[in-house]
Amino acid sequence: ASNGSVGEVFYQAVEFSASADVAVLTPKFEMVPNVALFLATVLRFEGKTLFSYTRKWGLDRLEMSAVWVPVTAEGDLNIKYINEVMAASKFAP
Repeated sequence: ASNGSVGEVFYQAVEFSASADVAVLTPKFEMVPNVALFLATVLRFEGKTLFSYTRKWGLDRLEMSAVWVPVTAEGDLNIKYINEVMAASKFAP
């Protein structure tokens, strides 16, 4: 959410409608629930830590945001590590 509850992030597995106050992020890879929930948590932390109602996380700031995620030696998202972290958490589907 870029307005109201700034920085709230959710994973939505099915089609939905969103207002103009919601930035919809579309992955460039096949999204699976474990990875989506992990990334939503990382993004929510980023959003809630750096942004607020008076310092909104609009598209301009969203495009400039950097988010730290685990990667392989090749620079790809480390899906194996994310799955291990999620399996050890109570949030795994």
